Amino acid sequence: MRVADIGCGTGRFLPILQAQGYNPIGIDISENCFDPAICRDFTLIVCPVTDLADEFTVDACICSDMMEHIPDELVGSVLAKIATISKHGAIFGISSLEDDGKLHCSLHNADWWQDKLHEHFPLAVQCKHSVNQPRQNEKNWFLFRCGK
Repeated sequence: MRVADIGCGTGRFLPILQAQGYNPIGIDISENCFDPAICRDFTLIVCPVTDLADEFTVDACICSDMMEHIPDELVGSVLAKIATISKHGAIFGISSLEDDGKLHCSLHNADWWQDKLHEHFPLAVQCKHSVNQPRQNEKNWFLFRCGK
C-alpha cells in the first residue's frame, strides 16, 4: 500500500510507515527539509502538493502539522489535490497554535477544519487523541480521519 506523507519535513514518519508494512513516499515543498539520515532510502518528491500530476496516485495520505502552514485562500486547492491523488482517504493532524515565527497561516478551530475537509472528503471525522501519543497542548491540535 503506497502512502504519501505530504509535508513530510524531515521524513520522521517514513520509517514508521515502512515498519508498519506501507510503501511510503515523502513529499515536501523544499528539499532542505529532508533529513538525509532518515530519507536516503525513500522515494522523495520536491514540489508543492498542488503541482502533483492528477495521474499520481497513492492509496492514502498522511498530513501531519502541514495544513496550518497553508494560507486560507489555498486550503481548498490543497485539499482538492490530496483528495484527487488519494484512492481511499487521508489522515490530517492540524495545529491551531500561534507560532512565534508566523509560519502558521491558517489558525482555525476544529469545526472550521471539519467543514473544509467535508468539502473534499465525504467521510471526515475528528478523532480523539491517542493515549499512547499524548501531545503538548492537545486542545490546540486536531486529528481527522477522512475517507471517500
